[in-house]
Amino acid sequence: MEDYRASYSPMPEGELSKGQFGTVQLVLGPGGSSYATKVLPCTTPAHWVRALREVDLMAGLEHLRVVAMVECFRGEEEVVVVMEHLAGGQLFDLVVEEGFALTEGRCRTFVRQICEGLAYLHSLSIVHLDLKPENIVCVGREKCSVKIVDFGSAQRVVPGLPVLVEQATPEFAPPEVVTGGDVGVQADMWSLGVICYVLLSGCEPFVGESEQDTFANIAAVRFDFEEEELDAVSQEAKQFITCLLLARPHHRMSADACLHHPWLQGPGAFVVLPTGALRRWVARRRWRGVGRAIGAV
Repeated sequence: MEDYRASYSPMPEGELSKGQFGTVQLVLGPGGSSYATKVLPCTTPAHWVRALREVDLMAGLEHLRVVAMVECFRGEEEVVVVMEHLAGGQLFDLVVEEGFALTEGRCRTFVRQICEGLAYLHSLSIVHLDLKPENIVCVGREKCSVKIVDFGSAQRVVPGLPVLVEQATPEFAPPEVVTGGDVGVQADMWSLGVICYVLLSGCEPFVGESEQDTFANIAAVRFDFEEEELDAVSQEAKQFITCLLLARPHHRMSADACLHHPWLQGPGAFVVLPTGALRRWVARRRWRGVGRAIGAV
């Protein structure tokens, strides 16, 4: 760890994000460049297994739509992963900014990029398992370019071996995670469908009065397109989402199939979508995250 401290120093911006399995911090590295470091505490054998699995997966990834690992360091009770710094912040924070015109065409661009990243991961038999808005990050504020981040829950799918889900975000979890079925790369495609629905409307398709209600809605695949925020959205977009939110995993579109779907192939739509509901949704997510952190402390 001395090599790490000699090469990288904390920046004033400090903590970028905090999750169940690690904290991401902004640091200054060699040549004056900024990097993001993920500090993974390892105080139990299970922690070491999880951390080394994440490092092993990230070390083999190289794609325009996936965050790149630069190097890693191993201490006595922690692993530090050094990654490229994506200065644009979370996608959903960008699209609700004042002055940002969110059109269906721009949503299509973002979803296409996510599909490109998923197609790459799935070609390597890697399932992300925690695809959600917080894990879609912009390369910069000026560019509509995003990458998939946070591989703390990701696993390599091996035929004949079960995928054990250690963590899932309820609103984005597929039926097979909720009900304890077989999990594969198709789980990410369900999560993509939910992300797309929220991005276009600011509403969650399966949310209930309680977490149990949400799980029940997911298991029964109870959703519709009745929200008025979706009135301006094309039928092709709704059909794209429907092809992802299917109970049986093998019936869902693959990431490759998504890239050839008419909605992602079509021209951009320039009608600006209403974002009031999306702004409120993002605000609720922030406060909910604060509440969970306080509860954990």
